[in-house]
Amino acid sequence: MPSRLVKGIWLGLVLTALSAVALACSTETEIVEVIKEVPVEVQVVKEVPVEKIVTQEVVKTVEVAGETVVVQKDVPVYVTVPKDRIVEVVKEVKEIVEVEKEVIKVVEVERAREEKVLKLRYKEAINHLNPFRSTSRPHGWAWNLMYSQLIFKDDIAGQWSPDLAERWEAAEDATSYTFYLRKGAKWHDGVEVTADDVVWTYNTALNPAINPRPQPLALIKGAQAVIDGTATTAEGIVKVDDYTVRFDQEFANALFYDKCCSLVIAPKHILGDVAEADFEAHPFHTSASIGSGPFMLDTAFVADVGWGVKANPDYFLGAPLLDRVTFEFIEPRDALFVAMQRGEIHGSTYPTLTSEMYQALIADPRFNVIGIQGSIMRSFMFHNEFEPAADFRVRQAFLHALDRRALIDAFWQGNGTPINTPFQNPAWCDCAEWDARYEYNPDKAKELLDAAGYDYDTVIHNKTYYVDRGDFFAAIQQMLAVVGIKMETVLQQGPAWVEDYYNKSDFELVFAGFGAPSDPSGWLDSQMSTAAQNGGRYGNEELEALIQAGKKGRTVAERAVPYRAIAEDFIDRMPFLPVFRQNEWWFKNNRWYQPVLDQAGAATSFATIEILPVFQGGAWNKYHPEQWDLKPIAQ
Repeated sequence: MPSRLVKGIWLGLVLTALSAVALACSTETEIVEVIKEVPVEVQVVKEVPVEKIVTQEVVKTVEVAGETVVVQKDVPVYVTVPKDRIVEVVKEVKEIVEVEKEVIKVVEVERAREEKVLKLRYKEAINHLNPFRSTSRPHGWAWNLMYSQLIFKDDIAGQWSPDLAERWEAAEDATSYTFYLRKGAKWHDGVEVTADDVVWTYNTALNPAINPRPQPLALIKGAQAVIDGTATTAEGIVKVDDYTVRFDQEFANALFYDKCCSLVIAPKHILGDVAEADFEAHPFHTSASIGSGPFMLDTAFVADVGWGVKANPDYFLGAPLLDRVTFEFIEPRDALFVAMQRGEIHGSTYPTLTSEMYQALIADPRFNVIGIQGSIMRSFMFHNEFEPAADFRVRQAFLHALDRRALIDAFWQGNGTPINTPFQNPAWCDCAEWDARYEYNPDKAKELLDAAGYDYDTVIHNKTYYVDRGDFFAAIQQMLAVVGIKMETVLQQGPAWVEDYYNKSDFELVFAGFGAPSDPSGWLDSQMSTAAQNGGRYGNEELEALIQAGKKGRTVAERAVPYRAIAEDFIDRMPFLPVFRQNEWWFKNNRWYQPVLDQAGAATSFATIEILPVFQGGAWNKYHPEQWDLKPIAQ
C-alpha cells in the first residue's frame, strides 16, 4: 500500500483532515482523535498506547517554542504550551496492518506558585511556647503570630485597635471596661473562641505558679486575692454572655488597657482541665500549641534550635499573604550577617551588629535599617543618701560636663537621643524644652560645682553591668576630669549588680538601662515607690501620694496633674542623670513587606535612619501579621 502523509496544520482542522484521508484508505485505518481546545497552560497526554504496528513506528512530533520534541509510541510526553503557540501533531503511516485508536488529550495544568516563606532569626534561644510564661523576646513573636489579644497597640493609628474584641467601652467613671468579642473567631482546631476562654485565661494568669508576673493584673477587682492564694477566681472578671466580658476595677483608673490588655488568650477547652502541677510540662507548650491568630504551629518546636508556623486560612481577619514563617536561632553576629547577605533570612528579632555591619546593610539596596523609638533610658543614678552629690547642682554639673552627642556617636553607633527626663509623654512634660537643658558646657559645670561647695578630692565609684563598654566609661571619666570630678567604674556581672543595687542598695553611682516609656506608672512603681525595692532610696511620702494619684486618674488630663508635678521636681533635682534614650534598630531585607517598618524611608547613613514613633510602648510586630508579605525578587 503506498504511503500516505496525514498532517494537521492547525488544531482546529485535524479532525477534518484525518477524516478525508480515511475515506481514501483501507477500512482498517483508524482515525486519530485530537481535542482541539488549548488552555493557557497544557499537558499533552497519550492515554492509550499503540500496540499493533507492523512495518513502521508511529512517531509524533510536537513543535513548542521553536523546538521539536520527538516521542516514541509507548512513551507519554508532558509539554507546557504557551497560549500563543500551536501544537502540531504529525503522523506518518507507510503500512498499517492494525492500529488501535490513539487519543491525544490536551489538559490544563496549574503552575505551582512559589511558596512565600518569611525567614526570621532569634538571638536568644527559648525552650517553650507557654503563653503564660515569658522569658525573652522570642516569646512575644510566637504569641503575636499564633495567638490573639483582646485589643492591640496600633503604632500606625496611634491608638488601641481591635483584635479578638471588635469593640469595647469604658464606664464613665472608669471603674469597669467591657469587651465585645467577634462572633465566629476560631481556634486553630476549629472550636469557636468565646467569653469562657477570656475569663479562664485572665483567672489563670493570676496564679503565680503558672504566670510568674501577675501583678499588673491586680487592677482588676479581686485579682490580688487570687494572686495571694486566698481565692481561685477574681470577682471583677465577669462573663456577661458568650461574647461579652466585663472587667470591674479595684479603683477608677485609666491604666487597664496598657497594664492588662496585652495578655494573649489561651484555649480553655484544651488547657482548662490541666492540673497546676502538670501545666508547665504539658505538650501544648512545645508540640501542640493552638491559638486563634493568623499563623499556627507548623514544624514542631525544638528547644534552642528553631520552629515554624504556617498560615491559618480561617483567621478571622483574613488568610495571611505569607505561607509560612520560620525562626532559627543564630547567636554569633558574624553568622547572622552572612545569613542576611546570602538571603537565608529576611530579618532578625534582636539586632546586635557592629557599626561596620550596619553600614554595609545601609549601603546595600537590598536592605534597610529602621529605628523604632526606644523606651529605655541609659542613665546614671546617684544613691539619694550619697552626701557628695546631695546638692542637686552637683548633679546638674555632672550632665553639663558630658558631651553626650559625641559619646553616642563614638560608642553607641549614633543610636540615641540625649534626654534629661524619663518623662517622655508631652501630656505630662515639656519634653522638647526639658531635653534641651543641660547642654555640653564644661564652664557651666565648674560654676555649679563651685557654687555647691563640691569637694574635688571626692572619688565617685560607679557600678555598671555594661562589661563590654569600658571605652565608653573611660571617655566619660576623661570628660568629668576636665571639670574636676573624679570617677572610677566597677564593671560587674548582672547578678552582682542586681544584688548591690536592688537588694543591698550598696552603691554611690550606677549606670543602667532605666525605663522611659510613654506611660511612667510602671517604672515609678518599680524605681521610686516606697512600696518597691527602690535601690536609689529616692522615695518619700509626698512622691508616693503623687504616684498613686497618677495611677487612679480616670483620664489623661487627670493623670497629667500628679505626673507633671513629679516631672517638674525631677528635671530640677535630677534623681536620674540620663545620657540618652536608645532607639531600637531593626534591619531587614526589603523583600519583606511589614506595614509599620515599611513606613520608614531608605537610610543612607546612621544619621538618616528614620525613627518611627510607637504607641504606649509599641508592639509593631503585632501589627496585622496577615498583611505581611514577600515581594518578588527583582530581575
